[in-house]
Amino acid sequence: SLKRKLAEFDTSFRQLLDASRHQDSIRLLKNSDMTIERIATQLGYADPANFTRAFRKWASVTPSAYRKLKG
Repeated sequence: SLKRKLAEFDTSFRQLLDASRHQDSIRLLKNSDMTIERIATQLGYADPANFTRAFRKWASVTPSAYRKLKG
């Protein structure tokens, strides 16, 4: 199964999804003027607060702070 195959590579679907969302969020924050709420929706988050929490875990700053720093 997919779960076993991913385990062979010491990863999981959740880890792959998080990595993809992280990369996409950085790209969108740097290269678009989309709102944080729109980016959250684009990445599949029903609640922008959940996106903000996840992004803070990845980057140690909020999405808006990241945008200001990298903008």
